[in-house]
Amino acid sequence: MLVEYLDLTNQFNESGQTTLNPCVVIDISNYDYVLVQIDNPSVTPIAFSASLDSREILGVSDGNAATASNGYVVSLTNFAQVAGTDLATDTLITELNGDGTIKFNVVGKYLAISNSSGQSLNSYLDKLLVMLAKIS
Repeated sequence: MLVEYLDLTNQFNESGQTTLNPCVVIDISNYDYVLVQIDNPSVTPIAFSASLDSREILGVSDGNAATASNGYVVSLTNFAQVAGTDLATDTLITELNGDGTIKFNVVGKYLAISNSSGQSLNSYLDKLLVMLAKIS
C-alpha cells in the first residue's frame, strides 16, 4: 500500500485569519481512499465537499487544487457536499461538529475541508491531518 501523510493544520488556520470560511482543497485523484483527522475545531461545523472541476481551460492546463478553489476559499464553485464514514460511530456524515476521523472513498478529483458556518474570523483547528492511501 502506498500512503502519503499531510499536515494541513497551518494551511487551514492561515486561511481562517482572512475569511469567515477557512478552507483547504486537496487533490485526491490518485488515491483509493482518504482519512481526515480533525482535532479541536474552534468553530463548527467542518464541512466536506468534492469536485472534478479544476476551473482551468480545457486543453490548456489540467489545473490543480489551488485553481479548483478559484483562489477564493469562500467560494467553492462546482463543489458538492460529500459524505464520509465517521470511524468512531461507523455512520455517514457530511459535517463534523467536533473531533473526529472520517474516511472518504475517492469521491472526486478534489476534496475541500471547510468551516462553512461563517461565524468568525480567526477560526482554527489544533490539528488537521490527512492520510491518502493507494492500495497496490
